[in-house]
Amino acid sequence: IAPSSLNRPSRTASLSSGTVSRALATAMVGRDVSDLFPDIAALVLECRFYDCSHRDEPDCGVLKGLESGKLAKSRYDSYLAIRAALPT
Repeated sequence: IAPSSLNRPSRTASLSSGTVSRALATAMVGRDVSDLFPDIAALVLECRFYDCSHRDEPDCGVLKGLESGKLAKSRYDSYLAIRAALPT
C-alpha cells in the first residue's frame, strides 16, 4: 500500500449492489434521488403526500407502480439503496 493512500477518506459510500461516489452525493444535495430514475420520477407525481418516502405511505404512486408492474422491483431496490447510501 502506498503511503499516500493511508488515512485517506473513502470517496465512496458502500451499497449492496455497488458504490455511490462522493461526486454523486455532492451533486444530489438539494435534489431527490428520483431525479436519477425517470420511471420513478413520473410515479412520484402520483403520490398523495409531497414528502412521501415511497416506503409505506398511503396512496404512494411509486408503491402503486411497483404493485401494478409499471416499476420493476430491481429499479425500486436500486432507488432505495442509493437513497440510503446518501447523507441525509
